[in-house]
Amino acid sequence: MEYNYSINLPYPELSGKISPNTMALLMESFGGKNSEFTSLTTYIYQHLMVGNKNSNLATLLSKISIVEMKHQELIGEAIVFFGGKPLYSGAYNFWNGSYANYQENVLKFLSDNILAEQNAIRLYEEIIEHTQNDSLKKLLGRIIMDEQLHLTIFETELNNLKS
Repeated sequence: MEYNYSINLPYPELSGKISPNTMALLMESFGGKNSEFTSLTTYIYQHLMVGNKNSNLATLLSKISIVEMKHQELIGEAIVFFGGKPLYSGAYNFWNGSYANYQENVLKFLSDNILAEQNAIRLYEEIIEHTQNDSLKKLLGRIIMDEQLHLTIFETELNNLKS
């Protein structure tokens, strides 16, 4: 099945300021346990592990990881724009390789990926709820659109493999 991996809309520009609490949440989405960095490293691992067995799934994982890398860049740019440093850490702990999901069972890792996309959406919704910055709300709303698309793709692939 052929997919689009990103919604065909621009990512909004940033303006204004944010609170320290919002910055902490942005840091979590950049380099925390359930971050864009964790997603992209997980999807690259899965891509490499299924490459010889299922080239279509490997391609799908690679293309989604590229979109996640774009999200990583956008969140990092937001952190810098708002006066922070884009460290590979969440609000409290530095990122480490144990955060990536090394599951090799395809049905299990697709289920895990669905949960990861749902968690990403929840974190972005939490940031939107807590920030007063409209430009950040718009940017995160746009990123959520991609995450919802990834969620749908993973659900479709899981359902196809189960049937």
